[in-house]
Amino acid sequence: MIFDPSKARVAVALEGDRIDLDEACFWFGTHGNIRVCNIHIPPNDKTVLLSTEFDKLADDGQIYSSAHRILDHINGLLFLDDVQRKPIIPQGVVHRRADNGNWGVTIHLAAVHINVRSRVRVRSGASEQLAPPRATRLLQEAARDDVVAEVLTFLRSAPDYFELYKAFERMKADIEDRLGGGSPSRIGWPGSRRLAHFTQSATVYRHARHKWPRNYDMTKAMSLRDARKFVRELAAVWLQWRYPQS
Repeated sequence: MIFDPSKARVAVALEGDRIDLDEACFWFGTHGNIRVCNIHIPPNDKTVLLSTEFDKLADDGQIYSSAHRILDHINGLLFLDDVQRKPIIPQGVVHRRADNGNWGVTIHLAAVHINVRSRVRVRSGASEQLAPPRATRLLQEAARDDVVAEVLTFLRSAPDYFELYKAFERMKADIEDRLGGGSPSRIGWPGSRRLAHFTQSATVYRHARHKWPRNYDMTKAMSLRDARKFVRELAAVWLQWRYPQS
């Protein structure tokens, strides 16, 4: 059954930087049973999340929880496009009125705090694989595959070294399981030297000094900014290996 957003009865209003909301509309606005798009909620247009799942849920609390889970995966995928992006968050639930079909007022369920910033979007190599139908497929796989869901959830916010390393560990274990213990370089990951630099850096950032690798400290460790770019690179290669583009 094809999802018709014009017939949706429930939407979740979204909050975030305009550049990130526009990107989400681009990647997730035209395909699948989950959409991010703009609708008119008086007095203005509003970016919302639509899902066939929402109409089946009993109350706004359940809808809000479902939206949080979906947005974890969407934000993780948007991380592949831009490590500087800020997470999109749910603002409230809005229902279509039965009497005239118009959207009613937004029911706010949580306080929202957004720091607005200005930046120019620069397409990354990773984003080349995230065309709209591709993004929809990966979002669907995240709903079915716990490993994909966990990795995207680790990357959903502004991941620190703890979250980056958790995502790395989960992907690496998945590769080794599927290859029967083979080296991750077989799927196109960097060689052991670059991986070791990341893992040793993670040890420096995540543990007390007595656990740091020998002759390794903050001056030699990979910066958090570079670590985010590195894990984005790993995730893009891993997802392409798991779900090759046709």
